[in-house]
Amino acid sequence: GIRKALSPWFAALMNVDNAPAYAMLHGDSVFAGSVSGGFTSSVRYQLQTMLRASYPVTGVAAPGIGWIPAAIVSGEPAIPVTTSGANVVTKTDQQGAGIKCLRLSNASYAEWSAQQCDRVRVWYGKRATFAGAGQVNIDGVSKGTFTSAGASTQDGFIFDTGALTAASHTLRVIGTAAAGVEAIVTAAEFFNGDYGKGVHLVDGAHYGANTSTFLAAEALTGHWQVAAAVAPQLHIVMLGLNDWGSLSVNAYLANIDSILAQIATAAGSNPYCVLLVMPYRPVKVSTPDPADFDAMRVGILARAASNIAVLDLGASWPDLVSNGGTATGVMFENVSPLHPNGPGHKLLAKILHRVIAA
Repeated sequence: GIRKALSPWFAALMNVDNAPAYAMLHGDSVFAGSVSGGFTSSVRYQLQTMLRASYPVTGVAAPGIGWIPAAIVSGEPAIPVTTSGANVVTKTDQQGAGIKCLRLSNASYAEWSAQQCDRVRVWYGKRATFAGAGQVNIDGVSKGTFTSAGASTQDGFIFDTGALTAASHTLRVIGTAAAGVEAIVTAAEFFNGDYGKGVHLVDGAHYGANTSTFLAAEALTGHWQVAAAVAPQLHIVMLGLNDWGSLSVNAYLANIDSILAQIATAAGSNPYCVLLVMPYRPVKVSTPDPADFDAMRVGILARAASNIAVLDLGASWPDLVSNGGTATGVMFENVSPLHPNGPGHKLLAKILHRVIAA
């Protein structure tokens, strides 16, 4: 049943020599990689590596690192991006995949550390007021400019450097307008022989998010517009850890339905599918009602459909109990195990790989 529901994704995997297979992860601190041990230890990066090993591109031995956001939410692992200047503003409530971006002006800049690549795409957003231009430099040489000025708040725009000599390259994006007249930068993608082909995973996670986070007005003109521009064949949604105890069961499931509707709208006429993941049941200090979590799980399982597969993660995860998190070997907290640690992120990546690489 899962393979049939995810058929658009498997079709993309079988064609990675000719076209890209994109998946986008929508989630909270777990998908964001919190306490995983670092950027490359996060479930998203590990899953991308596993998928690329299972579905390599002919002639591409070392694909690019892929998607690196321009900014993170406090609590997410550090990214290989540094900023400089008095006019760098981090926003985690408005634009970008995962609802996180940088605003740059007055010669302030963001610099992605050197990556082996032969092409780079810079993702950016637009707005109607106080929006300025950005300059894209590779190894100190300008490749051109883009503008964040638009008729309204919009997202999912791309500046493409075009082909580069395959080497280690440093990307710097500079805000060129006056202070407060900002270029809105959301992410960069690095390719190395895999532009227009191969497997790519997009970070659409947000530390502390629940289902309501992805339905706020800012997400509708940011996160979901990026999703529309990426046009992933697969959306992986895992939300509920922060909903349990904060929202009623009915509100949670109504939000899930609204998120599925947003995914459908973003996909438009493009073939797509969804892997809807019900998280493991954590131990929370607030001690919400376990019956509510069970009802959430039942509701998620009932949402399996022709292009929606459901994964009950708890069935493949250690049962979590107070003062037992560390003993399982896969959780960061001991008294109230909530987040996977480094081995936990690896386990989660393996479970997801087993499902979406079958």
